[in-house]
Amino acid sequence: MHKSSASDLSTVAERIRRGVCNLAVETSAGEIPVTVSIGGISTHPGEQTDLNSLIQLADEALYRAKRLGRDRVELAQRGSAAGTGAGPNPSLVVVPDSDCPLEIQKD
Repeated sequence: MHKSSASDLSTVAERIRRGVCNLAVETSAGEIPVTVSIGGISTHPGEQTDLNSLIQLADEALYRAKRLGRDRVELAQRGSAAGTGAGPNPSLVVVPDSDCPLEIQKD
């Protein structure tokens, strides 16, 4: 998300996760609950960014979400030492998955 903080990204990703957890896929065997794991990255204004590095960090955050139980949001934050652009500094923001149980809500 362009010009957004890690908090903004976390809020939007969690909104998506909650929306998906209320969905189900109808099959001949019955309804199957749907979940989503989201990995993301936030950068600071003016920070030098290499697209491949950002994609790698977001990918690592996604796989961390899956390893930690799926149906969750994991964000990696890229930082720089004293503004030098000294590479990634993982700062993890975890949004717990307990707010949206895997029960299917019907109207």
